[in-house]
Amino acid sequence: MRPARISQARLAGLAYLAVVLTGMFALAYVPSALGLGVDNGANSLLIAGRPGFYRLGLLGLLANQVAFVLLPLLLWRLLARHGATLAALMVAFALTGVPVVLSALGFRLDALALLPDHAAAALALDAARNRMLIGMTFWGLWLLPLGVLVWRSGVAPRWLAGLLMLGCFGYLLQVAYDMLALDMPGPLNSVVRLPAMLGEIGFCLWLLLFGGRVRI
Repeated sequence: MRPARISQARLAGLAYLAVVLTGMFALAYVPSALGLGVDNGANSLLIAGRPGFYRLGLLGLLANQVAFVLLPLLLWRLLARHGATLAALMVAFALTGVPVVLSALGFRLDALALLPDHAAAALALDAARNRMLIGMTFWGLWLLPLGVLVWRSGVAPRWLAGLLMLGCFGYLLQVAYDMLALDMPGPLNSVVRLPAMLGEIGFCLWLLLFGGRVRI
């Protein structure tokens, strides 16, 4: 494999690492540390108690979305020759979700501005949650063409490509449950999240460590 392509793969891996780390911080660590749950009335009280830390999470989400603009474009350069239409769909799905998530970020900022009116802040957090749900749809959809391209290209093992494709359907299942106001059983919730998490982290690390070279 040409060194230029290996370098391109590692650059995409760095962008993916930025997406993974900022996402873990903003979407997992900060909500967990604040104790945020499903009740946005209670959440408004919690963010009022630690507004600075909450703002750090919002900054992390902003950085996450900036990195997520760069990532599909870098992957397109790496993978487009293995399927131009699939690569275009990958980029389109990924980028469509960005303004939706940024809109959710705006509502999360509004919630802070509305404090100490906790009822109004809770409504802003509700609006943010709804937009994040729509954004999650595109977080899932872009993984399907990405997984097919990884499968075709051989830049990573096919088991990683399979996890990426399964991750798409895991995200969509979560969205469907939430849209229909259904409670997903705890064990099922853990299972449907697993393929995307393993696939994305695994693919990111493979690009960084091996530069797109498959090693069995």
